[in-house]
Amino acid sequence: MSSSSRFPAGLRRAPVLLVLACVGAAVQAETSPYYLGANLGVTSDSNVRRARDGQEQRDTITTAGLRAGIDQPLGRSRLLVDLSADHRRYNRVREYDHTDYSLLGRLDWATVERLSGNLVATANQTLYQDTSRADTQRTLLRNEGLSAQARLGVVTRLTFEAGAAANRNRYSSSTYRSSNLDQTSYNAALVWAPSPDLSTRLGLRHTDARYPEYSAAGANDVDRDDVNLGLVWRPSGASTLDATLARTRESHSRARQRDGSSWTGALGWTWQASGKSSIGLRVSRDSTVGSYGEAGLAYSDASDARMRDSVTLSTGWQATSKVRLDARIGYARRTLDAALKVPGDTLTQTTRDRTTTASLGVNYELLRNLELGCSLSWENRGVSNELSSLTYAYSDNSLGCYAQAFLR
Repeated sequence: MSSSSRFPAGLRRAPVLLVLACVGAAVQAETSPYYLGANLGVTSDSNVRRARDGQEQRDTITTAGLRAGIDQPLGRSRLLVDLSADHRRYNRVREYDHTDYSLLGRLDWATVERLSGNLVATANQTLYQDTSRADTQRTLLRNEGLSAQARLGVVTRLTFEAGAAANRNRYSSSTYRSSNLDQTSYNAALVWAPSPDLSTRLGLRHTDARYPEYSAAGANDVDRDDVNLGLVWRPSGASTLDATLARTRESHSRARQRDGSSWTGALGWTWQASGKSSIGLRVSRDSTVGSYGEAGLAYSDASDARMRDSVTLSTGWQATSKVRLDARIGYARRTLDAALKVPGDTLTQTTRDRTTTASLGVNYELLRNLELGCSLSWENRGVSNELSSLTYAYSDNSLGCYAQAFLR
């Protein structure tokens, strides 16, 4: 079989589109709300299977992708649609060949009065790599989400917010059937902003989660309630501090060892050090089930943890008008059990692992709509119990470069 036949027909045209985008970038002067693009990339990965230390396998991954979307103001509203698809071909581990895709639709709306909000829909597919077991098969994780949020009191000191969100996770492999998840949440909050630089938030959230194929005995239903306090403070025009503290209660119909209450939250700080550089720091603590991010949609992290503590430091530097450098360092510590991995397991024994990550990337805007870039990343995991079946130690580093072009 020829190498080109292993790519979907649309993605085999990515090199042609890349050339056309380069030509179009040179002759197109006006910015359009529509865009079409393509990207090509090559990555060398030292541990493509995320295997245990001593069992690593290096591979080279070639990526060809397409991009399309629209970013269009509609009176007082704004419509954003973004679609991307990447076919990843592995040189040696051929069974890992797959296509990732991501679809985002967002409508930010506002009325002539004090009512505003947004509607968000997402769908994506990624390769799932379970680093808690020695699994060599290809497993794809599909996630779909829908969110609706509304705010009353846009320009007043007191704002009322309410919304609902739902998402679904599905694994292509029957090995992870018990981890399939349906999740919905309802939220309401009061926001008080005595000044443009200070706002406080008191919020309530209720989450219903369901593992429909948890075990032969039936589904595992999860109830989670959060009461949270939030603060956003801008001590200067260049610095912003945001903090959230929540009291979380979680109960399971079958994985009863996960029942309990805990404190969760996050603390973030961003600093625009200059017109060309910025620094961000974020510390967070949360469990897996019921954790939500922007617009009320679930975080994309599919790992299962009773509790996860993390800290991330990131920085960006616009070296020139065409060259940008980004760096990130992260540390995460997870407390794990087998409650959601092994249906019916009533063991209360837990274990911990700690993961350190670092990355460095450089982007070069060769033309207005043509970008080149390279990135280097490193990841290392250590475990508290080498004999645990819930996690294991591994390390990985990768180096990749890409070219991306757009027609606008």
